[in-house]
Amino acid sequence: MASLQPADIEMVVTAQTHAVFVVDDVLVQLWEYESPTLAMAAVLGRCVRWKLEDKDRPMWMMSVVGGRSSMPDGKARQIASEFPGYFDRFVMVADGTGFRAAVIRSVLTNMQLLSKVSASTPEVVGSVDDGIRALVAGSHGAVDGDRLREAITRVRSTLKKKA
Repeated sequence: MASLQPADIEMVVTAQTHAVFVVDDVLVQLWEYESPTLAMAAVLGRCVRWKLEDKDRPMWMMSVVGGRSSMPDGKARQIASEFPGYFDRFVMVADGTGFRAAVIRSVLTNMQLLSKVSASTPEVVGSVDDGIRALVAGSHGAVDGDRLREAITRVRSTLKKKA
């Protein structure tokens, strides 16, 4: 396993409350406190560019919704429903336990069921570690779980509750 360097993480969207980045061939969304429409549109734009760059290249996505994240508006949900169509494997993490996490998992599952375009069936899990395991398995080992975990931990540590 190669050591993860700061240049190995391509930031797509970054704010105090959320971040989206690419590490290796995984696009990671960290919706810690909110998932605004403009950020969702930037993610979709990156997906489109990625496929234009190399349509045969396998791509994976992990979307992490924090337990304190607010519900995205209708436009943001509509944009997000297009994401699965771009990825070979798509894992959504509703981080945490209890009623709120269960509701978030239910909303994520329903959003993906309503998606009109889906190259892959998203898997909804309850922790980042479960999500990483699912991506590693779904990519047949092409995703480096240790590098992905390190990148998520590094970027997540920079997020702060919006004032």
